[in-house]
Amino acid sequence: MSRRAPSILIIVLLLNVCILAVFGSIYDIEQGLYPLNIWWQCQGVPNLQTQKVKYLEDAAKAYYMSKLAGRAVVDRELADHVPPASILSNERYMKMLLEVVKVPQDAIGSQLMMRLNCELFNDLDWVRDVYDTDLSRNTNGVRGILDVIYRLGLCVRGIDKHLNCPNVCRVKGPNFCRKAPYSIGVCGTYVPEELKLYSPDKEPETAGDLSEAFKRWHAMIPRENRLPLSFFKHFAHKNQLFVNAYEAQLASAKVPFCICEPFYTHDRVQDTCVEDMADFACGGGNPCMNGGECQKALNTGSDEDGDAEEEEEDDSVQKVFICKCLPAFRGDLCEYDVDPCALGVGVKACKPYKCVRAPEDPYNGFRCECPLRTHKPGGPTEPSCVPIPACKSGDLRNGPCLSGGRCEQLATGDPLDYKCHCPPGYSGKNCEDPPPEPYWSTWSSWSSCKWPAPAEACFKHAYQECTRECNVHAPGQICQGPSRRIRYRVCDLNSDDEAVVTSLSDRQKQELQTAFSLCSLSSEAASPNSGEPLAESKLFEPMKDPGSLDDWSKVSPEEATYTLLPKAFRLLDSAALLAVSWPELPDLAYFTAWLYAFILLLAFIIVWIHQMRTWILRHYGIEIDT
Repeated sequence: MSRRAPSILIIVLLLNVCILAVFGSIYDIEQGLYPLNIWWQCQGVPNLQTQKVKYLEDAAKAYYMSKLAGRAVVDRELADHVPPASILSNERYMKMLLEVVKVPQDAIGSQLMMRLNCELFNDLDWVRDVYDTDLSRNTNGVRGILDVIYRLGLCVRGIDKHLNCPNVCRVKGPNFCRKAPYSIGVCGTYVPEELKLYSPDKEPETAGDLSEAFKRWHAMIPRENRLPLSFFKHFAHKNQLFVNAYEAQLASAKVPFCICEPFYTHDRVQDTCVEDMADFACGGGNPCMNGGECQKALNTGSDEDGDAEEEEEDDSVQKVFICKCLPAFRGDLCEYDVDPCALGVGVKACKPYKCVRAPEDPYNGFRCECPLRTHKPGGPTEPSCVPIPACKSGDLRNGPCLSGGRCEQLATGDPLDYKCHCPPGYSGKNCEDPPPEPYWSTWSSWSSCKWPAPAEACFKHAYQECTRECNVHAPGQICQGPSRRIRYRVCDLNSDDEAVVTSLSDRQKQELQTAFSLCSLSSEAASPNSGEPLAESKLFEPMKDPGSLDDWSKVSPEEATYTLLPKAFRLLDSAALLAVSWPELPDLAYFTAWLYAFILLLAFIIVWIHQMRTWILRHYGIEIDT
């Protein structure tokens, strides 16, 4: 038994460590497999994404504590619960924060943290900005920057605001109200009266810039609680993101106080609980938690039978006041969470889309996750997903139509009912199908013989041709290959083929025969020693393969009848070569004279450039080595 005791103790300790690792943090980053390109680019980067995510205030504290020389100048006056202005005013960090805001819901997690961590560690400029040295890399400082960016990005998106947005009570700690006189030991907050004068509801949905009303409201916030004005400019064009950023600023500007016991109220001047004789119902303060509203109880006396028995303390408190809770909370003091989506109320309102619990919603306690680009949230009192007209939806200039298609909104009453007018050749509901490839038609039949003019009979063939057409489905399409081919073997004056008979009249035939006889005489004159006149059969030499075609890869069809000459003209004898006009001695002398003149001119230009350089250097007193 004594031998087993150490083993059992080790197993129990390991189980405790595992339980603390899994349940010890309020909020974990969802882990996922890293793509190969992220892993490759981020080699050597500390693996920070496996650590637990902290509160926004703890992330800011880690960033402040990691700086070697204390806080930056812009952060020295900020309260502990306010995100560092040195991060929110830095364009490099804001670019990373906007990436957290814009990524899809399912992409939030370890891969996103890995990319942000990699970008920060691979950019050495931030070391000089934060630590004023090129050699220091404090892991806690990087972690603080990442957590602030990640947490505040989720806050602006409206994800788990109670964890990701600033909370002035959370930074005060659990002992803030423990010893406060006449308080119930719970921290509460209130908004200063001057900060209630502005509401973002009056801002347009896509303002594009900050309004003067917002700038005046922002200037009234105490400097120690104020976020940089440049931070809000990144969200001015998106109403919902701007509202979330405004609420984060308002949360950091709230004043903490200790909620008072019944019959006491919080004095904002003395910052303590004082006896309130005017309102015994709610005790002056607001004992209701999570935004609950304290109201006087209707039944504050004994029951109808007149029983005067003493009630328990909790029952007497319940009779003095009641808490009107927000839809997402319940309990005597609104201390318990309620999920309207789990109760089925929100599922029915959001159907067919997802219902999400929204503790900050004072009307319903839930919101609908509407699909982007096609739906938008409905009014604040009635959560729903309202369809966006397909052809007039924000960033969609052509609606959902692709490939340059024009979107037409149909007058059916359905905002999602549209029609795409596609460019020529494109098809599909959204013009997503490209035009088919062009193709050739079948070859036409061989035409009748096309005869040369009598004056061209000595150097031009008679031929037949057949053609084909390119069938295209969109402008600019072309077919590969020739559209025309010809042959010579059929077109013979002495043939009785139909292609010959139907293409020549008797007069044309007689003129061509005369022309061919003249060709024979000219051939004898050009080659008097050959002893063999040019025969008509050589002018119309047949092709070796009756089914083969001529090679037009290097010569266009228009030039073919002039260049594809019979062998009698292509293979000249020595006598014919002697008749060629070769360059003579005067021609060579003339060419040589021009060549020497060009060389002399070039030499003169080189000498002139050298002399100019010499004169310029001597003018400025520079010695020249000769």
